[in-house]
Amino acid sequence: MTTELTRTRRAFFWTAGAAMSTPLVAAPVAADEGGDEAAARLAALEDVNAIRTLVRSYAKHVAAGEHAAAAALCTEPSGAGLDPAVTALSAAGFGAGDAVELAADGCTATARMRCAVEIATPIEPVCTLVAMARAQGEGVLRRSDLRVLESTCVKQDGTWRIHRAAWRT
Repeated sequence: MTTELTRTRRAFFWTAGAAMSTPLVAAPVAADEGGDEAAARLAALEDVNAIRTLVRSYAKHVAAGEHAAAAALCTEPSGAGLDPAVTALSAAGFGAGDAVELAADGCTATARMRCAVEIATPIEPVCTLVAMARAQGEGVLRRSDLRVLESTCVKQDGTWRIHRAAWRT
C-alpha cells in the first residue's frame, strides 16, 4: 500500500511564515552595526511621545478650567500665552493630524494639534443691558471654532516643557 501526499494550503503558510520571519531575525543584527543611529532614532521617538503627552495634558487642563495646572506645565508662570477667552476644549481630533517636529539640537520642538475650542468674547459696548446681563453671569458671546494648538516646547533638565502656546486658525 502506498500513500500519496498531497500538498495543502497549510504547507504553504508554514513555508511562507518561515520565509517572512527571516527579516525580523536579521533586524537586530543590523541594529547592532549602526547602534548609534538606532539609539538616536529611539531617543527622538521617545521625545516625540513625551511632547505629545505634554501637549495632551496641557489641553486636558485647559478643557477642565485648571489654568494653574496648565501653567505648571509651562516654562513661564503666565501659562505660556494661555488664552483666557478659551472656555472649553475638545481634543477629540488629537492624533489624526497632529505633527511634532524636533529641532536638530534635540532641545526644542514644535507641536501642532488640531482641536475644537469654545471661545467666550465679552459683548461690547458696555451699556445698562450688558451690565445687567453680566451681573446674571451672561454678557458674553460663545462660539465654537476649529483651531490648531501650536506649541513651542523646550527640554529643561531632561523634561519637556511648553515655552509658548498659541491658537491658530
